[in-house]
Amino acid sequence: MEDLFEIRLRVSDPAGYPIIVDGAIGNDEQTAYRVSESKYFNSDNERLEIVVSDSRIQSWISTYGINKSEIYALKAIIANLGAQIQIESDTSGAESTKFVSLSSRYKYLKGMLDDLEIEYNKNNKSSRVGTSIQPIIAGGYV
Repeated sequence: MEDLFEIRLRVSDPAGYPIIVDGAIGNDEQTAYRVSESKYFNSDNERLEIVVSDSRIQSWISTYGINKSEIYALKAIIANLGAQIQIESDTSGAESTKFVSLSSRYKYLKGMLDDLEIEYNKNNKSSRVGTSIQPIIAGGYV
């Protein structure tokens, strides 16, 4: 559960809540309360929108580890934001405040993802610089 909450806090899913706890809903306005699988509420008992399900994050954590899971979660959130931006653009136009807000969040998360991927690759690179294949010369292997 700790790793799940860590990923959610790193990628701000649900957005705007710096604390996530498992259990009954309390009265702290800065806390998101996880009541059950992928169901999060705030202190006013309003359900919070999450983009990535708990089971999906747990699957990534068990398969790839916590750092790579953060990258996968960000990619899922960015893909969702892209769809929301398109819908908002079609319905309200590119000048609406919601469109601008979604676009700003998209750009921020995309920059964060790019930085994370660079950092992850830098920390996990092997001694191998590139890949090579056996050359085919005159129709045969040399």
